[in-house]
Amino acid sequence: MIRFTLDQRREKAAIRPPGYFEDVLALATVQGEVLTLDQEAYEKLTAKYRGSGATPPPEEPTAAELAANFSSALARWSAAGFPVVSREIYTARAAVCACCEFWDAAARFGLGKCRHKKCGCTKMKRWLATESCPLGKWRD
Repeated sequence: MIRFTLDQRREKAAIRPPGYFEDVLALATVQGEVLTLDQEAYEKLTAKYRGSGATPPPEEPTAAELAANFSSALARWSAAGFPVVSREIYTARAAVCACCEFWDAAARFGLGKCRHKKCGCTKMKRWLATESCPLGKWRD
């Protein structure tokens, strides 16, 4: 199950073609301000709307680029003494990722994946105080 807030989907709708938000509402279970999509509904929406936003998805990082990105992130984190962000910052970063056109929440067995060539991270990166979004979307 994948969960989003109504506000997150409204923000995403601003860069999607007409009908996106209505399709989300038709496929989701709504409880208060939270939308819940099952995997099949999420994949249906992803297939229909992925890449239909203002910025087309770039080529994904290769395995070598992922390894290099990961190694660099670990080196920075280790050199700084393994600092992690607060739950509040993690949650803010997660909200930004959930609205990002490059984020695939269902990838990597639930760890998610950023499909941008400069990144390729999973949701674990959000905890690392030494890391930032390569697109400048995290505002902490």
